[in-house]
Amino acid sequence: GGGAYSPMGGDSVVVTTLEHLDALLDQLAPSFLVLMDPDLAATRQAEVYHAHHPKVPFRVYSLTYEKSVEAQRLATDVLREGNAFESLIENKSTMVVPATQDGKSGDDIIKVAPDAPAPASTRRGGGAPKR
Repeated sequence: GGGAYSPMGGDSVVVTTLEHLDALLDQLAPSFLVLMDPDLAATRQAEVYHAHHPKVPFRVYSLTYEKSVEAQRLATDVLREGNAFESLIENKSTMVVPATQDGKSGDDIIKVAPDAPAPASTRRGGGAPKR
């Protein structure tokens, strides 16, 4: 063998579909992943696997013909994903957050006590001054 870690007991080649890729990566702990059909979702699953197993040497290769339909589809998917993240960031920056939350999501939501003094409003909008 080439000295790479493998729970299968040496160098192995496993050919499979992308279905249940995350479980297969966890089970086999491969050093290399070769994607015959470039797929953004599979690439992201491989990135998550590597983030959870940083000590396992791991590389991802994607085989495709230049200027092929598959290469164009992957480029379009990557562009669409980038645009979606930019839109998400933009929407989040203008989102209104209820006064009882700190604006974070998940288990880290910090509830503001309802009897806590309301912050002074710095908003001076709307209408003519009162007389």
